[in-house]
Amino acid sequence: MSDGLALIDRANDLDAALLDAATLGLSPEETSRRLDGVITPARVITRTRALLAGDDWVSDIEQERLLIRILRERVIELQGAHDLDSIKAQGVIIARLLDQLNRRSAALDSVHVRITAQLGSTLARAVSTFGKLLRSELEATASVSASAQQWDDATLVALAAARDTFDIESPAAPA
Repeated sequence: MSDGLALIDRANDLDAALLDAATLGLSPEETSRRLDGVITPARVITRTRALLAGDDWVSDIEQERLLIRILRERVIELQGAHDLDSIKAQGVIIARLLDQLNRRSAALDSVHVRITAQLGSTLARAVSTFGKLLRSELEATASVSASAQQWDDATLVALAAARDTFDIESPAAPA
């Protein structure tokens, strides 16, 4: 491997270590200590923020996959550990990761339930608006036998009103 590729590899390892530490909720000082002082706590903060700066840099699913990847690595380390101190340390890390996964899961479940309820309510109002406007448009024609064009026109007006209701009231996706 060339020196350039080795540098890139080390940089990627450092970035991965910073993201792992952030995922575990470690402080910048603890992260710096765990990396044998290779990077200062101030640099830990700026580099981690730079890695996470993109709005959609890591999706919820990717974040969960990161946690699971770290958890899997810790379990592998735990299986190979022979001293009690190492086993205890890995156990603490695994417990933290599982706690984070449980909290994320509960938070996402809560968000999904809320959004589903809001979406259902908004959809019901949009359909109700559609029905009321369709009825009023057809009543305005004062004709028992509305033409196909009148039905089409009334349907388009009612659909536009329903769409507007839905656009205004529909919940935003979670960030």
